[in-house]
This record gives sequence, C-alpha cells and structure tokens, in this order.
Amino acid sequence: MPAEPRAAERRFAPSPAVTIVALLLAALCVRLGFWQWHRGAQRQEAATRFARGAERLLDLDALDPAGVALFQRVRVTGRLDGAHQFLLDNRTHRGRAGYEVVTPLLRAGAPALLVDRGWVP
Repeated sequence: MPAEPRAAERRFAPSPAVTIVALLLAALCVRLGFWQWHRGAQRQEAATRFARGAERLLDLDALDPAGVALFQRVRVTGRLDGAHQFLLDNRTHRGRAGYEVVTPLLRAGAPALLVDRGWVP
C-alpha cells in the first residue's frame, strides 16, 4: 500500500481549465469595477446638473423650451387646460398607490407644455 504524501510534499497544481476560468473571473471583476467607477461619475454629473438647474430661475416665455437643460427651474405664464388633464395610473408614493396629475399649460402663441401637478391617492 503506497504511503500518503505528507502535507509539506503536496503541491497545488490547478488544471489549465481552472486557471483560465480564474483569470476570466478576475478580468470580469476588474471590468465591473471600472463600470461602477464610471457609473458613479455619471451620477455625480447628473446631481451637479440638478443642483445647477435649481440655483436660478429662467423665464421660459423668452426661451425655446427645447434649449432648456434638464432639471432647470423655469417661470412660465399661461392657462391650465383642465379639460385635457389626464392621470398617469400605477404610480406609488411612500408605498401608497395613486395617480400622477398632468395638465397642459396653454401659452399665447406657443405650443402647450405638460405640467406635472403632483400625485394624488
């Protein structure tokens, strides 16, 4: 009966397939790390744009709505068109189901704008 090798004599010798799988997993983890890093930068940029837009108030009547940045606070004059108001269903707020109220704002000599007037249960 052959003697069992002692612990000091044993060697770790993974097969080539195990080595390739380990290298691929390591490369995947590095790639996911870079993705997470870039995603964090994108989120920070979005937060900066949001904060910048909340700082000042622009008069939308003097501007082209297509040229206004996302999250920019604006002032606009017009008349709310309750006859064409609609509700967006299946919205939740703090765990409660409800509707988002959207109403067109009619402006003189300009296209109507949709105004999100908030959430109702």
